[in-house]
Amino acid sequence: DGVMRVDVKDREEKIEIVYTPFRSMFARTDILTSAALASFAWIIMSMPMSIFRVAMAALGYSTRLSLTTLELHFLGMYSPGFFAGSMIKKFGTEIISFWGSVLFAFGLLANLLSRGEENGTPASWIMGLIFLGVGW
Repeated sequence: DGVMRVDVKDREEKIEIVYTPFRSMFARTDILTSAALASFAWIIMSMPMSIFRVAMAALGYSTRLSLTTLELHFLGMYSPGFFAGSMIKKFGTEIISFWGSVLFAFGLLANLLSRGEENGTPASWIMGLIFLGVGW
């Protein structure tokens, strides 16, 4: 029946532990939303991060500039940790997740619109990766 009864030593009460099938967890919308957002975040974060230094070098940017971009990305990833908890408490997980997704989209768009050194500035690379970091 999916219920296990356990006798607790030195007590006369019983504890009921209810086990549900693993697949029932995926019928819950909050689990599906969380899984979809985590997958979305991983895809958008891993794709640009795995290739951006090579792409920046191929477009004429220096190795130092690509490393600075990476450092700013890490700053964008970890600095929100100082205030994200209070923001989640104040606004709720849904609102913060929505704005994180918006920042991801802006970061992805900025990276897609990035140009080479002779045709533009590294600002779109830097801002795109900072937005990805903060959205993460």
